[in-house]
Amino acid sequence: MNISDAIELCSRIIYKPNFVLWAEDHSDRFEGCVAVNVMYDAPNFNRENAPDYSVPAPGPNVKFVVEVSSLDNAQDFYREVLEGLLRIEQHESREAFRIAPSYDSPFHPHTVSGITSWGNPQADYTFGLV
Repeated sequence: MNISDAIELCSRIIYKPNFVLWAEDHSDRFEGCVAVNVMYDAPNFNRENAPDYSVPAPGPNVKFVVEVSSLDNAQDFYREVLEGLLRIEQHESREAFRIAPSYDSPFHPHTVSGITSWGNPQADYTFGLV
């Protein structure tokens, strides 16, 4: 698949309300790749906002890379994008998952203890960094 086809395919994706996706050529940094940008609305999952999380976060924007040069078709590209979206969902879920009454977050992806407890430090330390 070429870069321009991947960018076009990404422009057709509809996900959840208030999720905006777009792809851009990222081959200047990683050959044969696009960066998929995801901007979305999310609550602020800080401890002081638990348990109702009624405070909005300031529009998270995450990027992830999709290597498209080895993909054969649109279905393969869409799967890669959906897997990226699921990583975002998992990240947000780990922030929101808390235990009352302390509202500790045992798997929080921004703390060393949460990252260690989850058991995938490389994924956490590279999340959203492109």
